[in-house]
Amino acid sequence: MKKIIIFIFLLIPCLVLAATDDCDYTKQVELGKLASNISYETSYNSSSKTFTVTFHNVNEGLYLIYKDHIYNGSSSSEVEIKNVPQGTSMKIPVKTTLISCDNSLLTIYINLQYYNPYYDTEECENYKSKLTVCSSQFLSYEINKDIFEGAIKNYEEKITNEQVAPPEEKKKTVMETLKEITINYGIKLGLVALGTAIAVVPARIIFRKIKHKI
Repeated sequence: MKKIIIFIFLLIPCLVLAATDDCDYTKQVELGKLASNISYETSYNSSSKTFTVTFHNVNEGLYLIYKDHIYNGSSSSEVEIKNVPQGTSMKIPVKTTLISCDNSLLTIYINLQYYNPYYDTEECENYKSKLTVCSSQFLSYEINKDIFEGAIKNYEEKITNEQVAPPEEKKKTVMETLKEITINYGIKLGLVALGTAIAVVPARIIFRKIKHKI
């Protein structure tokens, strides 16, 4: 019995060393690349009003964690997380099953949007290309009747104000301003010169008459 115990103690360092050797730097980098290749897509279920998030390329040796649940890749390297509520912010760590490697590889963050019930409805017929509440099937916020009607009202008021507003006066450039000053200054100088000339002529006539004692 003593010999068996001694043998086990002697064997433990070898097992630890073997486990460490199983995951060198190259293997760790390889796992990191596999994790970074994971992609996902979302699909909305109108009946349950929830999302299904499907992950691709969850290869052997990798697994996902969400809300304390472990999701291993299937034979097709896919993982599905179902019945996720609208507006949920998901934080999903990607880890490896190889205990000799660094367990945490990366974390995937997903922000699910809210379904827009007004999308492609009769109320949006005239606003499809004008308002986000009518052009987007999913929104980053939860929309309701008040928000929707408020968006329509604000848009209509904006259009009305633009139609009745006087045309905005075009701002003059620096060159146009200088040109205008030059022209105005030149006109004023011309008027002064003309006035001076008109005043000088009678003065000369009067001076001549006085000079010749006429």
